[in-house]
This record gives sequence, structure tokens and C-alpha cells, in this order.
Amino acid sequence: MLTVWVDGHPLEGIEAVLFDKDGTLADTSGFLRLLAQARVKAIQSRIPEVDDRLLLAMGASADRWNPAGLMAVGTREQNCVAAAAYVAETGCSWSTAIALVQQAFAEADRICGDKALQTWPYEETEFCLERLARSGLELGILTGDTLEHTQAFLTRYDLGQWIQVIGAANTGPAKPDPASVWRLCEQLGVAPDRVLLVGDSAIDMQAARAAGLAAAIGIDRTYAIPNTIVSRTIPPKAIDVQEMRNQALSELQADFLIQSLDALQVSIA
Repeated sequence: MLTVWVDGHPLEGIEAVLFDKDGTLADTSGFLRLLAQARVKAIQSRIPEVDDRLLLAMGASADRWNPAGLMAVGTREQNCVAAAAYVAETGCSWSTAIALVQQAFAEADRICGDKALQTWPYEETEFCLERLARSGLELGILTGDTLEHTQAFLTRYDLGQWIQVIGAANTGPAKPDPASVWRLCEQLGVAPDRVLLVGDSAIDMQAARAAGLAAAIGIDRTYAIPNTIVSRTIPPKAIDVQEMRNQALSELQADFLIQSLDALQVSIA
């Protein structure tokens, strides 16, 4: 009998684990902040009337980053539509705004370069994937990133050997649509109620719940990211670690909250 332990809590009958990529397996905060800045600058070079409110809407600024913001959890298409709304506000037609933003995003891609070269697995990522896979669990990735970026990341850091399936923003329904989860469960041949999902956003948790998974596990890495914008504010003299964990758990709407993938362990009876 295989038991998955989540921060000391036993879960029986689990056969597979799905992981979000950015912010869960990969530290992409630095790259995504630079990409957001490059996208906005490229848009402003075409439409100077667009101000830095767009950068804030993406969840970034010159020196701060929101791990729950649009750039962190939204797909490229969602970011494009959001940016186009700011452009359309200046008087452009919607079709012109979309076309302009797509051009600006392509320019930003060229400026920022290869994402996989600039994003790294968290220290415990490889050990976690290897540990879970060797225990007999099926593993998959469900990400808002593209399939190409995801495969490049796995190849770059030799992690693909542990991953059986990938659900990406350009390969099917996007999170939080439960169909995005069901498709991976079907490919793995595992019933949804025997699958866990680990992610760093409320969207991940919503997808897990809508799909009827065994548990939605939130990972809160904000403690490790410098200059992080967090929605919760606690007076310096009233900081309580348990209170912060409870608030993070509430915001993510997770069944369990962990701060490292090391909190996922497996035992075989």
C-alpha cells in the first residue's frame, strides 16, 4: 500500500501527481518580470499613451513582483488580451490593439531570449520528481506556459525522464477548466480521485477542485522571493508565522499548504 505524505498528513490510494510548472517546479520570477517590462516597453514605443499601469496590471513593477499576478499565472493569450484592453483605451480599434500587442510581445520575446536558459528548477525539484516517480507514482505537468517552453525546460535540466504527460496552454483547455485536468488523467489511465495537484496559485486549486481530484496542494514560495508583492499585510510587530500560513492557505484555497516540495514524501507498507 502506497501512502503519500503531505507535510505529515497521510493520503491513501494516490496513483499520480500533477504539477504546475512556473513558481512550483521552476523559479521563473526574475525572467517573467523582465519579460513583462520588455512587453510594456515595446507597447509604449508604439503607443506612448499607455502608461506603467499596464506593468502593474501584469503583476510587476521596476523592482517588485506579484507571484499571483497576471504574468505569473495567466497564459500568453490572457496577457495579450489584458494588454490589448489598455491599448484600445487610447482609441485604437480592437483588431488593431490585438495586432499591435502581438507584435510587441514577439519583440519582447526576441529581446529576452531563451526562457529555459534563464529559469531554473528549485533546489528540491529534481529530487522530488525522482523520489515520487521511483515510488511508482505517475507524474505530469499542467501549466499555463506553452508546450515548447515546457519541453525546453525539462530537456535543459534533464527532468523529462520523470514526467509522463504535459498539459500546456496551447495543447488543450487551459486551467482552471477541469477538462485540462481530466485529459491528463485519461492519458495516465488514472481516476481523478486518485490524483493530486500541486500548484502555487488559486487557479491551480480551482482546477483541482473542479476536476474532483483527491487534493489540491498549494505551495507558497513568497517567503523565498525578494521584493515580492503580497496581498496580505501584517504589521511588523504582529507577525505570526501560523497566521501567515493560514492566510496563504485561505488565499490559495488549498487543502494543504507547503513551502517546499520536500514536504511531499511517500511510504510503502
